[in-house]
Amino acid sequence: MADGAAVKGHACLLSIFLLAAALGTSDLAAQSPTKPGFTEAEIKAAFISHLLGFISWQDQRLPSIVCVVRADATSRALTSILGAKKGLSAELRVVGSREKSRDCDLLYLNEGTMDLPDWQPQENLLTVGDTAGFAEGGGMVEFQRIANRIGLIINTRALDAAGLTASSRLLSLASVLAPSAAAP
Repeated sequence: MADGAAVKGHACLLSIFLLAAALGTSDLAAQSPTKPGFTEAEIKAAFISHLLGFISWQDQRLPSIVCVVRADATSRALTSILGAKKGLSAELRVVGSREKSRDCDLLYLNEGTMDLPDWQPQENLLTVGDTAGFAEGGGMVEFQRIANRIGLIINTRALDAAGLTASSRLLSLASVLAPSAAAP
């Protein structure tokens, strides 16, 4: 029975994740007050919160600490989402350096924070960024703006190096940077 509940829980998460993926960010500055929708920051926050259910940590633990390098609209939306999610006891922390991110399970490197001199991948830490080239540069999950939508690029080599595994469902929704045949 517990396995059935877990499957239903993951199916629900996948549905919400797919909904967030399907919702365009539209041109948010041009969005009228009468047109319902979500801001880009809210969509990114939804993606971040749902990633926790689609990534497995090598020690089988449930992630509980989500960190951002600096506070912004996405971190404010993420605070609301994490506080409202039933069954998820994750807290949000604002960190300014790698040293402060040691206890984090997920680290969101906001736009413009990739130039931090001490940012380096570490074991059991899922890194998410929204700067172009983040995944190619060693990050694990990159938000990719495609017209008026948000997509994901996943670097499976970086995930493997950190001891993390993405579900096949997540990989099917993303562009995947897989190790090349010539890679060691």
